[in-house]
Amino acid sequence: MNQFLARIPKAILAFSAIAIGTALIILKDPPRTVCDAQKDIFIKQMTPLLLPDPKSTKAQSQFELLVEQCKYTNGPGGCYELFMQFREMLSSLSGVSNECQRQVGNLSLVRKSLWEAIDLLVRLAWGQTPPKGYYQRLGWLDYADMNLFCQLKQKVQYLYGKAAWQSFQEKMFRDLPGAKNRPRDKVWGSMILSVNCSSYQ
Repeated sequence: MNQFLARIPKAILAFSAIAIGTALIILKDPPRTVCDAQKDIFIKQMTPLLLPDPKSTKAQSQFELLVEQCKYTNGPGGCYELFMQFREMLSSLSGVSNECQRQVGNLSLVRKSLWEAIDLLVRLAWGQTPPKGYYQRLGWLDYADMNLFCQLKQKVQYLYGKAAWQSFQEKMFRDLPGAKNRPRDKVWGSMILSVNCSSYQ
């Protein structure tokens, strides 16, 4: 082995050693991209909303606590702060460049929070029993809440695609209380998913 190495010119040996060393460093600690930096900024902005505050003794994130409060109160007062945080999250996402938004959106905590937000709005509008008709499909949600719903709908369709949105709609047909036993067209007409968002943007 030593004889083999002795035959190789020192310049080639030095170059090979540097190249191998550089490759190992890159594999161990890949160079950071613009999108990596934007992910870090987004996560910092969203702590402690999406992540538990490391300074707090609470195991839950602010998002989880606000969702529980909104579900419990099921009204504008109890959901106001949560809806404000949804808007803050959308605003922060909009601050991410177009080429990096899908990477940020694919972070598990972001994906989970966006789908949970829109799922919650659909359920709040529907209520514990099917709405009596087309005009009751918004429940207690007002114009500003529907604007938020439409922003969330647009964002999840952009980030995760139309197929994921269609799967979500099908899930709502199965999961909403009393929806399974009603004609599909009546269920669709009673859900806020059927609302034309151009009226709220």
